[in-house]
Amino acid sequence: MHGGTLSSPSLLLFSDGSLLLDGGATLDSLNAEIGDDGVNEAPRVTVSGNGSRWRNTGEATFNDARDATLKIENGGRVEA
Repeated sequence: MHGGTLSSPSLLLFSDGSLLLDGGATLDSLNAEIGDDGVNEAPRVTVSGNGSRWRNTGEATFNDARDATLKIENGGRVEA
């Protein structure tokens, strides 16, 4: 997601593929589950660039995903 705001009022479930927040994009979530051992591709979450932010106000869980990654770079922020 490049720029803009996305909100997840309950559970953000991200089990495979890639999620990129950049260009000042913000994601607000209550609870997050990253990964699921039943998928083929390891999930990758990247928060990059000044003003880009993922704020999770509840529980954030990395499940049994193989090689799941959370990358925070170039001034990006993650708040949990």
